Amino acid sequence: MRQDISTAARSLFVVLAMAAPQTDAWAQSDVRTNVTVYGKEYFAGAQPASAMDMVTRVPGFRLTEGNIQVRGYSGAVGNILIDGQPPASKQDMLEDILKRIPATAVERIELIRPGAAGIDMMGFPLMVNVVRRTNAVPRGRLETEFAALRHQTYAPKVAAEFSIGATSILDLSADWWRAAQEDMLGYGQRNIVDANGAPLLLSHYEQPKYNEIWTAKAGYRQPLLGGKVNLNALYKDQREVDYILQRRTFPTTVTFTGGDREFHPSMEFKGEYDHKLWNGAETQFVVIRRDRRDKTSQFSDQTGPVIASLKDARSSETLARDLVRSRSGRFTVEAGAEGAINTLNNKVGLTSNGAHVALPAANVLIKEKRAEFFGNLFTTISPAVSLETGLRYEMSKFTQRGDSNLEKSLAYLKPRALFTWHTTKNDELRFLYERTADQLNFINFVSFVMVSIPSVSSGNKNQVPSTLWRKSVAWEHKLGKSGSIVVTGRREEISDVLDRIALLDGGITYDSPGNVGDGWREEFQVDIILPLNWTGIPGFTLQGTGLYRNSGVRDAATGLRHRISRDLPEEGKITLTNDLPQWNMRWGVTYRHEMYRQEFRYNEYRSGHFFPRLDVFVEYKPHPEWLIRVFGRNLTDAKNYSTRTTYAGGGIRGTVPVNYTEQKPLSFGPAIGINIQKTFGE
Repeated sequence: MRQDISTAARSLFVVLAMAAPQTDAWAQSDVRTNVTVYGKEYFAGAQPASAMDMVTRVPGFRLTEGNIQVRGYSGAVGNILIDGQPPASKQDMLEDILKRIPATAVERIELIRPGAAGIDMMGFPLMVNVVRRTNAVPRGRLETEFAALRHQTYAPKVAAEFSIGATSILDLSADWWRAAQEDMLGYGQRNIVDANGAPLLLSHYEQPKYNEIWTAKAGYRQPLLGGKVNLNALYKDQREVDYILQRRTFPTTVTFTGGDREFHPSMEFKGEYDHKLWNGAETQFVVIRRDRRDKTSQFSDQTGPVIASLKDARSSETLARDLVRSRSGRFTVEAGAEGAINTLNNKVGLTSNGAHVALPAANVLIKEKRAEFFGNLFTTISPAVSLETGLRYEMSKFTQRGDSNLEKSLAYLKPRALFTWHTTKNDELRFLYERTADQLNFINFVSFVMVSIPSVSSGNKNQVPSTLWRKSVAWEHKLGKSGSIVVTGRREEISDVLDRIALLDGGITYDSPGNVGDGWREEFQVDIILPLNWTGIPGFTLQGTGLYRNSGVRDAATGLRHRISRDLPEEGKITLTNDLPQWNMRWGVTYRHEMYRQEFRYNEYRSGHFFPRLDVFVEYKPHPEWLIRVFGRNLTDAKNYSTRTTYAGGGIRGTVPVNYTEQKPLSFGPAIGINIQKTFGE
């Protein structure tokens, strides 16, 4: 670990040394307290095609996606605002939303720090607000894309967006696209070797999986009774299909088949009303309703009998939230409350040659009533120093009915303090100390079946949320007019780590999610935007992010220490772009660092190795309203290499000899495609 940190530190000093020649002021303009504005002219030289291209050029900022699995509001959104509001739906990735907004439709980009008037920071030290242009004429965007993958497969896409109005604004959009899901899937081999590496079974293996997604959205916003109302509705139909073809070549020639089909329709409605209360004070009221269905059918004949599974789950979330904010002098005070009712009705069945197989926690109805009360205080101690403190109190009550019954009440107090110090005009230090509490994932309460392995994971009603104390320090340094480097170190002390345990049910021991005791996690992260004009070659920009992570927890099976399951030790990517405004072109290349993942189940050890990947693109604008983008993804044909080690007699990992190891190196191969966009009315 010391060697890795030393190498990272040396690299950091080299970067700073290279950046030293840039001495221009970095900020565009500070038109409001704690808000830095980057106008269209700031991005002109980079020829951005979308709001995403603009956001990635904002110094010191790194996009953080929201988490669709988080119930509630503040924990589910990322650090991007659109016209001062969080995106209409948490079902959309922020990156996808930003890519759909043409750069010509953006009036300005605002970098927001704590204490800015009218902004709920959602616990982030920095946020970006994308402010779109408004005018009375209709405006919109049309997009089409076609990508060809190996094995005669294709990934088409069509999308359309339309907006009208300057004061009362109607937004409509629809899209359809098809994509290959590459996480541990694709084409390759599936081999089984013994503890000494000698082959037991050798097979050619195919398991491609494709997602087909239809989305329709509508939004309406206008002034109302001295405030602003914002209404949004979404319907999303996501279908996933995969097939399994396994041709065994050793020791005998046999062919097996399998596959699954998934159906995930969802609907969402969001209403928001902002209103000024008195001078320096405003309120924000939000209501959300979400409904989703997850229906999955699986089958496989590789173990001899035909194994089939059917799952049908319906979930919903109903939420209301109110926030009041008041500013007076150097102080800003926020207070509010959030209440939600969440449900999951899950049914799963398993058959072997048509005969029913009993499963634990297969048919359950889960209901959660959740409330959270919060308050925040922001103060400017001096022009260079500010302090944000906050306190949240969360309480919830769970009930579970069906195959197993449960009533559980939980409550957590979550304090937070963020200290910011502008040491120079180009440097800022941020110190964060906070307590957080994870949410219980409803899926962990019910059985989960994968017939292609085959594997059954039991639900566990006795788990509790993990909580942690996080200490973080970040140093942000401006590099000239448009560059920056941010170095962050974090330490987390975790209680009740949620990992994998053995669970006895009906005389059978199952692998299950469960609490395994206390643990820790450390992270060192570097984010950089580095224009390379000082090299004498204009138009080049280097952007990169790197994360080193270490963690530890005591193994529930062996009692030994190991990394927390599914924690990635390293993450990173670096992008080099070249802007050629004289030719209305830009091109770029992205390298993604390899990643490793481990999972410690009570009777299995699983790992994943994602090999390095290279993506490239070339963009050409024959006219300001047209964009033609040619791209190549995964040009290195990066493989996803997964292993699964089992133990003799299904015994506890580490206490009995290895039975066999399954190895699956899979890949979809490169993808080559073209994307064409047309905007109008901007």
